[in-house]
Amino acid sequence: AERERAALLSAPLPTFEKTPSSSATAAPSAVPRASPARRIIVPAIGVDSEVVESEVKNGEWSVPKFVVGHLQGTAQPNEPGNAVFSGHIQSISSGNVFARLGDLHSGDRVYLLTAEGQYLYEVKRRVTVANTDLSVVQSTAKPSVTLITCTGTWDFRTRDYLQRLVVIAEQYQDAPPAKLAIQPR
Repeated sequence: AERERAALLSAPLPTFEKTPSSSATAAPSAVPRASPARRIIVPAIGVDSEVVESEVKNGEWSVPKFVVGHLQGTAQPNEPGNAVFSGHIQSISSGNVFARLGDLHSGDRVYLLTAEGQYLYEVKRRVTVANTDLSVVQSTAKPSVTLITCTGTWDFRTRDYLQRLVVIAEQYQDAPPAKLAIQPR
């Protein structure tokens, strides 16, 4: 298992080039079956992490330690909808995989790797919302990715940050998935 994880995390990134959008009269291309993200890479902020399922516990999504979590019930890569990923900003016991999330800017790239291939997303905007604002995890009409971490003031009473930093990215429409040697676990 450790050898498979090392191979997964060291797989090279294919290059995508944006091509002109196809006309409305062109035949639609086949969309591969959606499968879970196994790895997320955000080169602009040095993120290269395994992705694990973030389950709902006691009415809240759990944030995994030291890796990125895919929020259970949100879209998978390349599916219409919002694939939502969370990670810790700063914690001695849980890691800081999204410590530099606030450094992302419009145009930065997010890569999601699955057993079927790699999908490329482009950052469109960054917002800060209250920690109770669930609008950022709602479904979207087209394939998008939302990255979430804590920010703002630490509330000692609730043992939580009062806000969430949210980065929203949309899929590069003209980038086909690249085949990689990723084996499901």
